Amino acid sequence: MLKTRGLKRYIFGFFFFVIIFAITFLFIIFFHHKSLGSIIWIFILGFIILSFVYLFWVYFFLLKFFKEEEKLNEYIVDNFLIKKNRVVVIGGGSGIANILRGIKNYFDYIVSISTVTDDGGSTGKILKIYEDILPVGDLRNCLANLSSNEILQKLLQYRFDRGELSGHALGNFILLALYKIANNNLSLMGEYINSIFKIRGIVLPSAKKRGILVAKLSNEQVIKGETNINNFISSNPEIYVKEIYLEDLVDDDVNEQAIENILNADIIIVGPGSLYSSILPNFLLNPILNAYKKSKAIKIYIANIMNQPNEIKETKLSIYLEILKKYGLFFNYVLFNSKPIKEQILNKYIYKDKFYKPIENDLSKEYLEENNIILIYDDFLADDDNFIRHDPLKIANAIKKIYSHYF
Repeated sequence: MLKTRGLKRYIFGFFFFVIIFAITFLFIIFFHHKSLGSIIWIFILGFIILSFVYLFWVYFFLLKFFKEEEKLNEYIVDNFLIKKNRVVVIGGGSGIANILRGIKNYFDYIVSISTVTDDGGSTGKILKIYEDILPVGDLRNCLANLSSNEILQKLLQYRFDRGELSGHALGNFILLALYKIANNNLSLMGEYINSIFKIRGIVLPSAKKRGILVAKLSNEQVIKGETNINNFISSNPEIYVKEIYLEDLVDDDVNEQAIENILNADIIIVGPGSLYSSILPNFLLNPILNAYKKSKAIKIYIANIMNQPNEIKETKLSIYLEILKKYGLFFNYVLFNSKPIKEQILNKYIYKDKFYKPIENDLSKEYLEENNIILIYDDFLADDDNFIRHDPLKIANAIKKIYSHYF
């Protein structure tokens, strides 16, 4: 989305003179046979000439400013035309990326907002070299799944498997380069991304700089860093997270584009994904949380199918909702899978970690009524023999039905 100050008045003036010119033209057609006086006709003729001059001046001024006609059209669409089906998805990781892959087929404009506390994998290695950049892993994942170009998707997700590049995703380097070319300017980087990848929407970090996730544990120990927290919980199964907060990030660091899109959303989707590392860090920034509360959008939580032993070992759906409520989040709808998981696939997960378990639906009618939640308990499981995850099209169809009910 192009952000350019001081141009709206020119474009409003352009449309105003078009309307006035049309009215003047109709006036001439209907009253040309009547004697209105030479002064009036001179005034009308002068106004027509002035309108023509102004219209052409504004058009060529804007065209020169934007360099390309395509960018001018984009600015007009972004700032003057009402976008239908504006959906905001908040979270990160493979779960959110998978959902984006489905809903991009049904909605006009999708905004993906990701956390800035990721410090693992390829992203973590890059951050050790470039300390002034944002984590790019979640942005890359979401961007790839919003793109309609299959080659670009594969390009962004391609991982090297040899030497010092082993484990790195090519897309991380591409986003790093775009961020540096834009001189660390998020808005300009967003313009570059949209220009190259032609996605139907935008991917945004929740803040303008990276932050550190900090967890206070049940044993009163404090651990800093997303990866360190996950590793410690995995190694100490009796320990759990009591509270999380951010370090090196304050409310003034929030990404204003994220706030704007949350406030203007028709639907806000939260999850699926890791509560403590992918979802909640976004809402630890008060402007994000306040915008979420203020937004009139329909709010949907897509619940995880499995627990995550390196974060939350609990298996009751109500516990996840209570954690989210503790941090100020409420929902109109909760989408939860009802289809049983194949035993052979489940055993693969348990073999990796014995604490892996499916989350159970324990939401009573009273709980749903008390919290004003509509539960959609249906088959959302993907037909996959290797991974337990949501089917993007099944989720997209459910969200489309919710949207159709209100709009």
